[in-house]
Amino acid sequence: ALQASALAADPAPGTVSGFADYSSKGGVMKADPSCFFDKCGAQTKDCFSNPSCLKGITCLGNCRAEQLCATRCFARFGSEKLNAWLSCTLEEQKCVTTGATVDNSAFYEAAPPRLRTFTPSDLEGRWYKVRGYNAKYDCYPCQVNEFSRTPAGLDNRILFRVLKEDASGFWQNDFVEHMKDEPGPQGKASMTVEGKMFGLTFNEQWYILGESDGAGALP
Repeated sequence: ALQASALAADPAPGTVSGFADYSSKGGVMKADPSCFFDKCGAQTKDCFSNPSCLKGITCLGNCRAEQLCATRCFARFGSEKLNAWLSCTLEEQKCVTTGATVDNSAFYEAAPPRLRTFTPSDLEGRWYKVRGYNAKYDCYPCQVNEFSRTPAGLDNRILFRVLKEDASGFWQNDFVEHMKDEPGPQGKASMTVEGKMFGLTFNEQWYILGESDGAGALP
């Protein structure tokens, strides 16, 4: 068993740590409607001509970047068409912008010391996530993480299900994180991570804090 940590801290004045923080402070995103059609025309046509995808956009807009709300939208309306539209309009062509400066450097100032004896091979194989610190990210039922070696480190295939609001079933997500055997810009992390979820790229730093052979409690 391994024990890992996620970091959080308040950003410096005048900055935000991400979209959710920006929204919580009353920020308003700026959209360029012509960009949707001029630069992401194919994705916009595919999504807007699909009732479920269009409902997904409306649902996400009402969330104002709140993560749990957005996850529920994907549980109900998630599709490859919606992923493609978000990838093009938000990430590739930046049809929607905030004008805010993102600064999450404070997250790493008080980073806990990583386990010095950790190696990527310690994670290889299938793991079942049974406990987490954050209900928005860590507590999905039946979540499986499967790690396999790559030249750069590990690929982490993640499978999880989100209960639909009407309890009619689950929305299942299956995606891969690419983990590098690198300590990150601050030189403190166990590994750095990049992946794509809901059409958008994300980056993380993993901190392995302790390990156990299963015979006793985690340190």
